Amino acid sequence: VRRPRTHVLSQYFHCAESDQHAKYQYAMPSLDEWLAHWYAAVNSRYIVDQNMKKFICYNPIDLQSSYAGFRPERGGEGGRCPTAAAAASAKLRR
Repeated sequence: VRRPRTHVLSQYFHCAESDQHAKYQYAMPSLDEWLAHWYAAVNSRYIVDQNMKKFICYNPIDLQSSYAGFRPERGGEGGRCPTAAAAASAKLRR
């Protein structure tokens, strides 16, 4: 499993700079703006859906937990694992 900060940065740069995502790069804001949008979406399915339409790329929230099979309805602190986006945001702002 990748470190959350590294993983989220990789997702951002894939969306913003990769050849595979070239036709949607116009939708990507700065890294700080992108992180702020996803941080605001942590507890809102509606904002997640809006961000997916806006950025046309990865959703970094709980990505590692999702692949590991974590399901909020089955437990975890507060029903959620710490998010990769929140972890990366906190580290980048230090």
